[in-house]
Amino acid sequence: MPEYLAILLVTAGLVVLVAVLLIVAVMRIHRQMASQATQIEQKIDSLAVRLGAIEEAYGEHSSDLEAIRSEYAVHFATQSRGNSNHEEAIKAVSSGLSIEELTESYGLREAEAKLLVSVYGNQ
Repeated sequence: MPEYLAILLVTAGLVVLVAVLLIVAVMRIHRQMASQATQIEQKIDSLAVRLGAIEEAYGEHSSDLEAIRSEYAVHFATQSRGNSNHEEAIKAVSSGLSIEELTESYGLREAEAKLLVSVYGNQ
């Protein structure tokens, strides 16, 4: 067998070996990526479930807060007919007035001011 044919066969063998090694490496990377994709999908599903629970809880609290606001409005409508001071205080709370500022500026008791801030603050 001529020497150049032997070199050609050895070179072809090395090329085949490198190709096989590359294929094995690509297959390994593909399996790892598929596994990571599955893990990411599971995490996304878990986050979606948690987000749904948070949205549901927010909806419940939001409707509770709206009910409290309505009840509070009815209470002050009956308690302070003609007293626009409470209405102004509610508007002031919405714009960020503190409890101390409410008690000083609108003559509210501290408990009333705290209630206003908790109900109407940060809307």
